[in-house]
Amino acid sequence: MFHSMKNTGNLIIINGKTGITSGFFLKKEYPYLRTIRMRKSERVNKLLKTSFFLCLFFVIPSLHAQTSVPVEKLDTFCYSLFFHHNRSEIDYKLSTNAGMMHRMDSVIRFHHKYHHISSIDILAYTSFEGTWESNIKLSENRASAIKNYLLDTFQFLEQVHLHAEGLGEDWNLFREKAISDGNIPFRKQLIEIIDNPHLNYDQKELGIKRLDRGATYRYLLKNIMLSQRRVDVHVILHYEKEAVLPRIVPPVTVGEPKPRPEPLRKPTAPKFWAVKTNLLQWGAGVSNIGVEYPVAGRFSIDFPVVYSPYTIRNNWKIRTLGIQPEFRWWGNRQMIGHFLGLHAHLAYYNMATDELDRYQDKDGKTPLWGAGLSYGYVLPLRGRWNMEFTAGAGYARLVYDVFYNVSNGTAYDTRSKNYWGLTRAGVTLVYKLNK
Repeated sequence: MFHSMKNTGNLIIINGKTGITSGFFLKKEYPYLRTIRMRKSERVNKLLKTSFFLCLFFVIPSLHAQTSVPVEKLDTFCYSLFFHHNRSEIDYKLSTNAGMMHRMDSVIRFHHKYHHISSIDILAYTSFEGTWESNIKLSENRASAIKNYLLDTFQFLEQVHLHAEGLGEDWNLFREKAISDGNIPFRKQLIEIIDNPHLNYDQKELGIKRLDRGATYRYLLKNIMLSQRRVDVHVILHYEKEAVLPRIVPPVTVGEPKPRPEPLRKPTAPKFWAVKTNLLQWGAGVSNIGVEYPVAGRFSIDFPVVYSPYTIRNNWKIRTLGIQPEFRWWGNRQMIGHFLGLHAHLAYYNMATDELDRYQDKDGKTPLWGAGLSYGYVLPLRGRWNMEFTAGAGYARLVYDVFYNVSNGTAYDTRSKNYWGLTRAGVTLVYKLNK
């Protein structure tokens, strides 16, 4: 017979009768009550565990989520190079010059690959020997020597702002050295001379040389003067660095992350253009000049002009006016090294290479025209100078009159020709100019 039951706290009512609940009673008389309580307890435990793991995987990580943002960073590397007294030539064996130049060169090469170099400041100094005016000139020569070394060693620095300045005598560093070196004879009197506002620099030099009958000056020559005869090279780097910043983000469903494409670095053209002249054409008696200008990426446009209005000899004259523009693609570096070119040509001509015949474009109004392909190589020389070697072949269309090669010779024939062969050749001297 089924018993009706109602639970009221610690009392249980069965068939209308009230009794005190007990473990024994429940276990023996009503075991299904214990089962109900156990199932309820298990559901509570599962709910607590689920909440704990949700908190562990979603809430806590969201409080510590981090993000990285690009932050602009500016760094400067400084290298000091030393010079002999009253000299501006670089001596690699002097003091620490060899190691310092090696480190400087390595840093410049490394950071150039990643386009980090913003500018280079070259600041030159001298010791106090000599007049102020002569030391200004000497420091300028030292700054120029280092600048020329950098441009000769690294052609790509033509694209970087190089500031070279001669600052003359470095009395600030000289004073710091005098204060920090307790072994200088008559050091107190030396500092008084340096700080005396009523003395000009030349008078200070004379006073220092007279201290202790020259003993102070001799000590300075041996221990301090070299640090004054120097050039400080500041390589300034500008780049972006990933900085990790904390942030709070709302919990989100974790999905398959999508790869983010790397940003493409925009190629930059060199900040210079070139003026040039073809030495082979000069050798043939034809004056010429050309310009070359870089365009986006690894390309440039070359535009030579030839003009020769004069007669060298009766049996040798090349009187011409022509152009031969060329579009070039460069290998590794723009306007340095190997290149391929596509050129076109247009020229009016009146020429003779022997005593028999003279050739002129028909009626003086029918220029030759055509196009071709070329290959070349640009060799860096020194500073802003380069040498270019070029050879090209292609097509030219000619329609011309043939004259007797005498004064006022008459035309006796008109010919036309489709020419295939050499259309471009050059050994060209190049000079680069800043934009």
